[in-house]
Amino acid sequence: MALPTKEKTWLYSVNQAVGDGGNVTTANRDFIFKLKEALIGFASNPWTVWGSCDSSNVDNGGGTDYWVDRGDLIWNTAGNAHSWIVLKQGGLGANVYLCIDLDRTTTGYQFDLVLALDAPFNTDGTTTNRPTTSGNAITRGALYHGGYNSSGWTGFMHVWQSNDGACTRYVLTRSGAVYGFMFIDVVKDPFTAWSPAVVFGQLGDDGTSGHITFQDWNDNARAYGRVGSNFTMYLTCEGWSSSVGCEFGVADEDTGEWPIMPIGLASETVGFRGAHKGSLYDMWWGSTVLNTGDTYPDNATKQFVLFDDMVFPWNGSTPLIA
Repeated sequence: MALPTKEKTWLYSVNQAVGDGGNVTTANRDFIFKLKEALIGFASNPWTVWGSCDSSNVDNGGGTDYWVDRGDLIWNTAGNAHSWIVLKQGGLGANVYLCIDLDRTTTGYQFDLVLALDAPFNTDGTTTNRPTTSGNAITRGALYHGGYNSSGWTGFMHVWQSNDGACTRYVLTRSGAVYGFMFIDVVKDPFTAWSPAVVFGQLGDDGTSGHITFQDWNDNARAYGRVGSNFTMYLTCEGWSSSVGCEFGVADEDTGEWPIMPIGLASETVGFRGAHKGSLYDMWWGSTVLNTGDTYPDNATKQFVLFDDMVFPWNGSTPLIA
C-alpha cells in the first residue's frame, strides 16, 4: 500500500535512553521521570503540571512540580507516603487531566493512571493519597508501565505528541522488544454522544514483551472511553477470516508494498455496542512478519516505524530498541 498521509503534525521525544542497569527501583524511577519530562517538555501545547507530591511535599492545583529529579519518585501503597503527579492537556479537552499515581510496590514496576475527562481533580491530595475526582474519569490500577520488577534494566523510551496536543503516545523498548505502550488520543469521527471524545489505552509487562500486537488490541477490547460509564473498544482492521496484517506474510506481489491500514474503534460493551465508534489519527496496523524497528519507506527518510504490529509516524532517525 502507498504510504499514508499524516493528518497531524508530530513532535518527537524518541530514542531516549532510560533505566539503570544496577538497581531496579532507580531504573523504574528514571523511566517515569523522563516520561514526565517528555510530556511537559514538548515545544507546542505540552502537558502542564496541575499539582504533585514527592511523598513529603504536596501541591493541589497550584502548578508546582515536586518531581524535580528521579529521586523524587517514591513508590508505596495507598495510605503510605508516596509520589503522584497530575498533568493537564488542553488539546484533549478543556478539563482533561492525567494523574500518575505511584501507589504500588516499592520497586516501582507498576503505577495507577487516572484520566479525568470533564472536571479538575479535587484539592484533597496528600502525601499518602492522590487527589480524588469529581467528574467523569477512567481509573486504571496496577498497570505495568514496561519496566522490570526484580533487577536493574535499561531501554529506550519513545514519546509522540501531536502539535495541537490532541494525541499522546509512548512506547518503551527493552532488549529489542516492546514492553510498554500507552496512547491518549482525541478520536476522529466519534459518535455524537461521546464528549470529550478521548480514547485511552495502556498495556505493558515486566517480563513478557510484545504489547502492540493484533492479539493485544484487535482480539481484545483494551481501549477505554467514557460517556457516563466506561466502555471498552477493539482496535479494528480491514480483514476477512482474520485481520489483513495477520493474513499477509508477504508484500503485495504487484506493488511490493506492505500493508499499512487505518485503525477503527468497535465496542461490545452493552449500551455502546457498534462496529464504528470512531477511528484513530496517524496510527496504523502493519504486518505481523516485519520486525520492531523496521521503517517505511525502505530508504533513508524513515518516515514511519513499526513497533510490534503497529505503525507510527517517525522523525527520520534510526529507531533504538535494544
